[in-house]
Amino acid sequence: MRSGEPVESPSGPNQQPDASQDHASPDTSQDHASVISNRGSNPDTTFATRRRNPGSEEENTTDPRSPITDDRSSSTSEGSQITDSRSPIKSSAELKIFVTVGSDVPFDRLLVAVDEWAATTSKPVKIFAQIGNSDYQPAHFEYCKFLSPTEFKERLSGCDLVVAHTGMGSILSALRAQKPILTLPRHGSLGETRNDHQLATAKHLLELGIIHVAFQAEELKQMLDTVDFTDSDKTITQWASESLTGQLNQFINRS
Repeated sequence: MRSGEPVESPSGPNQQPDASQDHASPDTSQDHASVISNRGSNPDTTFATRRRNPGSEEENTTDPRSPITDDRSSSTSEGSQITDSRSPIKSSAELKIFVTVGSDVPFDRLLVAVDEWAATTSKPVKIFAQIGNSDYQPAHFEYCKFLSPTEFKERLSGCDLVVAHTGMGSILSALRAQKPILTLPRHGSLGETRNDHQLATAKHLLELGIIHVAFQAEELKQMLDTVDFTDSDKTITQWASESLTGQLNQFINRS
């Protein structure tokens, strides 16, 4: 029950109080009416008397006070529990994260980092991952190895944030869907890819302000806790810019 909520009297609304519970003066608080039949000369005559406290004057048999009513409507019926119709305070919005590692090479380092973060974060999150051929099986979020193109599109459109390796396929898919993306580049020296081309891609796109990049697993966990990705404007449209199409048209029309 929240403070300030009206509380109904136990007797229910619109019911007159019991006279025996009124806070009246000692002369009227304990009066009891009794009916005595006079069977003397007139057997049809009856009269009422009221007890009075010693030393008090005779009391009137009627109470001139107005009845007390309770117009509050906290409850729909007498004796029912009082209900609170106010809307509950909403908690922070749940962050929906879609993790994808591509379909070619395992990327356990990314999955382990997200799984460890999911186990300790205080944020309300819901995570789903496409883990490909990775050996690691996450313990703190749902996952599957592969998705059909339709399933991938549904997961992508329904998320708030994409977390992925720094593969151009994942990056372009996220940006076309106008979803912010946080990437962890694979390292050739760790056998996660054939060379360090993802590191070069990550540095270039980060300089352009197109994607978010964590270069190490610990940095990825810190960014998931501290960066507000819902305010990100790092997206692209599905169409080429007018300046690019204009230059292409000029080149084509020269010949």
